[in-house]
Amino acid sequence: EQIQLPTEGVVANLRGDLRALETAAQRDAAERKQLTARTALVADRIEDETAKAAELNDEVKAADAALGPIMVEQQKRHTAASLAQEAWESAEGMRQDANVDLAKAKARAEALEAALTGLGDPEARKTALRAREVIGPVVSQLDVPEELATAVDAALGALSEALITESSGGVAAVAASLKSGGLGGVTLISVQPGQAPAAREVAERLGLATLADRLGPNADHDVAAALVGDVLLVEGWSAGWDLVNRHPELRAVTPEGDLISRTGMVLATPDGAGHAALEAAQLAAEAAVTELARADSAANTAKRDFDIARQAERESLEQLEALEAKLAGHTEALGLNERSRAAGEAELQRLEARLAAIDQAAA
Repeated sequence: EQIQLPTEGVVANLRGDLRALETAAQRDAAERKQLTARTALVADRIEDETAKAAELNDEVKAADAALGPIMVEQQKRHTAASLAQEAWESAEGMRQDANVDLAKAKARAEALEAALTGLGDPEARKTALRAREVIGPVVSQLDVPEELATAVDAALGALSEALITESSGGVAAVAASLKSGGLGGVTLISVQPGQAPAAREVAERLGLATLADRLGPNADHDVAAALVGDVLLVEGWSAGWDLVNRHPELRAVTPEGDLISRTGMVLATPDGAGHAALEAAQLAAEAAVTELARADSAANTAKRDFDIARQAERESLEQLEALEAKLAGHTEALGLNERSRAAGEAELQRLEARLAAIDQAAA
């Protein structure tokens, strides 16, 4: 076709084709430059992401290594907190029981005190107790166990409210003082030291116990021997009746307070009210106060230990949750990193393929 054109036309066509080729070459060169720059940028990004992935992998491994011991420690602290909570709840239960026991002991003492109100002259008794010759109430010198209070009251009889003095001279001195003040209604006694319970020999032979020998370790043995040394402790009034018929010089008493002697029986009152019972009840109330104080202290200590254990558990749980969150974050970041590197490598392949195509076209 160009053969048929004039010479000027052919030259013009050739010049046009040459300009088109030059333009294409310039366009390819510009594109190659852009592709090369983009390839370097993508390659650098992939290299950075590869380094970041290695760093994340190291951090994931470190977090995994730390996770096990922290989980073990958290479990230990959880167990310790659970045990501390159980101990606290148990101590609280004991405190509640101690409160109930104290209320019962106070109610018992108040009931006995009310039952004995009006016996004797309270003012004369207070005055006598202030006298230097008076040691104290008889029942305070006998260390009466609570379970034997009724029996001791029965054995003492009217002497259960007596005041004991240092000597017989003390009895006279206190009596004179009270009488001179127009007071009375008080029983005063003294005992001779060195006496042995009169019933002990029979008790040992029969396998029984004297009431004096069943008193507490702090009992005054002289007072016990003088006042209840002739009393044997028996189970049941019929056994006591048989005993005193065989040994009329002795007396017998049951734990319930039935008093048996050769002349007859004094059957116990259902309420068991007496000065020994009152003394025992008051001591029981004091012991209940002490026990409540111990229970309060134990409960407060247990609560403090529980609070400390719970705080330690909470701290370890927070540490564990923080590490798990960190591990989850690293895992998510690794996933994003892998997707980004995959996209970058795919783009790099496309760029390299385009560069190869441009180079092949230019060859």
